[in-house]
Amino acid sequence: FTIESNVPYAVTTDASWVKLPASQGPASKIEVPITFEANTGGVRAAKIIFTNPEFEMTKEFYVYQNSESVLFADDFSWMKPYIDAYAVAAGKPIGDTVGSSNSSANAPNAYSDASWKDTGFWEDFKARGYENTNPTGKVLYPQDAYLKFGKTGVHSGLYLPSIDPAGGDVILTFNWCAQVQGSGTVDPTKMLVELQGEGTCVDTGTKISTPTPSAQGTGTYAWQTYSVVLKGVTPATRILIRHNDMTSSKAIRFHLDNIKITK
Repeated sequence: FTIESNVPYAVTTDASWVKLPASQGPASKIEVPITFEANTGGVRAAKIIFTNPEFEMTKEFYVYQNSESVLFADDFSWMKPYIDAYAVAAGKPIGDTVGSSNSSANAPNAYSDASWKDTGFWEDFKARGYENTNPTGKVLYPQDAYLKFGKTGVHSGLYLPSIDPAGGDVILTFNWCAQVQGSGTVDPTKMLVELQGEGTCVDTGTKISTPTPSAQGTGTYAWQTYSVVLKGVTPATRILIRHNDMTSSKAIRFHLDNIKITK
């Protein structure tokens, strides 16, 4: 880890499996060899806390560690600091469209909303290895610890971070929900996974998995789970989550959460 600070600091952690090489650091830019004990259980989280009492400064960083069989997992809880910062700046909270079954829940544009775009979200999003498939379309919207994609006639999906399965098949799962229009009509969203580069989707034997429609009834929000087995994936493979009609003039919007890749 690279740490850059203009003041000296103390550093602590709330987890015994995180091993810090020192309890304090100088005002400088240094490389810090933080290590972690092997995880034989489920996904776990820890905080690394930097403090300087003289200047009343505290900065917390979250570290997530997968189990040995989990190659990648994200519940988007890392968005919480940016969600909180937005609420302070905007004077209103980020919405939870799916949880509240409210199509009008607050969903600021991640690209253009002045109270969101400078929270630090985009730097973190990119550092985690994510990429929006249509950045010029600017149709990504934060929700309360998940993401919303698309608007009428403009579509987008999500490239996942690179993984190294070291041979063998992997299973990709995620939760998704179609957006509901004001009339109660559910967007005609059919979710799929696309591989660019090495690998195939076992269900179809091709680079594109089976498009799956929403099971939501009229006016209803509900999380659904999509699962697909991927064969022959390498670190160079680009894994893309999207819907099946990226050139449509219709509203085909979706919410995305709880992405996991396991062996």
